[in-house]
Amino acid sequence: MNAISTLIRHSWLSFFRSRALGQKLIERLLMAFIMLNIAASLLVAGFFGGAYLAERYSAADKAAAALGILLIYFVVELLLRYFFQRFPVMGIKPYLVLNIPRRQLVNSLLWRSLLSAWNFLSWFFAIPLYLSVLSEGAVSPLPYFLMVAALTFGNNYLSFLLVANRWPRWINLLFMVSVLGFLYLEFNGYTSAAPALGLLLLKGLGGAQVLLFVLAPPGMAYLLSSHLGNKLDLDGLSAFDRGFSAKASLRLFGKYGTVGELVDLELRLVARNKRARQYFLMSLIFLFFPLYFLRDVAEPEFIALLAMGWMITGMVTLNHAQLLLSWNSLHFDFLLTRSSSIAQILLAKYYALCLFCILPFVLSLPYAIKYPLYPLAALLMLLMHMSISVYVYMLVATMTSIRLDPNEGSLMSLNGFGMVHYLIVIPILLVPVAVYGLGYLVGGTAWAVGFTGALGLLLCALHKPIIHGFVKLFQRNRYRLAGTLRNK
Repeated sequence: MNAISTLIRHSWLSFFRSRALGQKLIERLLMAFIMLNIAASLLVAGFFGGAYLAERYSAADKAAAALGILLIYFVVELLLRYFFQRFPVMGIKPYLVLNIPRRQLVNSLLWRSLLSAWNFLSWFFAIPLYLSVLSEGAVSPLPYFLMVAALTFGNNYLSFLLVANRWPRWINLLFMVSVLGFLYLEFNGYTSAAPALGLLLLKGLGGAQVLLFVLAPPGMAYLLSSHLGNKLDLDGLSAFDRGFSAKASLRLFGKYGTVGELVDLELRLVARNKRARQYFLMSLIFLFFPLYFLRDVAEPEFIALLAMGWMITGMVTLNHAQLLLSWNSLHFDFLLTRSSSIAQILLAKYYALCLFCILPFVLSLPYAIKYPLYPLAALLMLLMHMSISVYVYMLVATMTSIRLDPNEGSLMSLNGFGMVHYLIVIPILLVPVAVYGLGYLVGGTAWAVGFTGALGLLLCALHKPIIHGFVKLFQRNRYRLAGTLRNK
């Protein structure tokens, strides 16, 4: 325990002694603000849950339904933890060459993970839910809160296992698809498993089974410590982030010369970098937005299809482009010393970002069966993203970029972001609206479509001279950018 407390203290000292302490404090404050908003929403949902359940269930079934909803919350939380919760596994790398038992290193990670804000969020929902629904005598408080603690810490350790194990990534993918499928069926009324699971849980809370809630979290921690401690070595840190990424060669465009090789490099970065890969996968979720937002609309307005097209075709590119040069922080100096010029690097990044627009556009084309005008709307937004959005982010990247810390592997991390990354969303949203609106004012929808499409095609055709302008801007800022990306 002494060694574990020392490792935890070292992590705190590393944080407060960092040269980028100010930036990290701002990131923590922003994350705290986001978490407080989520906690407030859960608090309101928990207190008003009683009124909702009273309308839909009888007094006898209300307790089981409340426990079922609580279980669904923990299922959703596990899904969110997998994408957003950060486990600082890279922080133990300096200790792997020292004579420290591997299990102690894993134990230090497990103890630090208990301090995560995710382990406190569930209580903002569970406590008001108990007070508004379950405090009437259906469930005793001690077994209930032991169950909440067991599910909270169980989610924490299960998320750690999903991230840290060496099994193939398709197992994690299958698990996540199964969870999403269950939630979809449950929320759309195709199944009603939640009340049945809640009833089963209600029976378990009244017997000796409550001991399982006491023993489960420390048992999972012991198994994790034993399992991962034996497999951890200096090369094996990739055990926390391997699978498809470790084997991804993705040599698709090398035959097109240096720029093609750099495009392959960008694609491999997405495949191998955990945060970039999570951005990519989470952005693809926007492909399913029309199923929800347009499910009750037989003939949506063209403007609604434009909005769907903007989100579907742009989210992968927007999420990746906001850290355009920051992704290369660790080897930025190496890129500058290679034979390839910065013009080739920026050109390759442009082509990669265009591919990230085209892929979801192609995948979303089946929506044309139900919405015949969708391909036209999506094509217009595709051209806007391949021109306006990409150029805006390239402009920002060549003027100001912030080092990306490899320890900050979470999707929820704000590492690498500055204030400009939030303000830049305004022109990216407003410029397509202004372009389409100007065309509409001149001659209605037909003129708006033609003007938007023509401008997008023209800007895409002029990508080389435009990127040449960004190269000149980069040359003026290259020493400052290199210093910023080098600064830990």
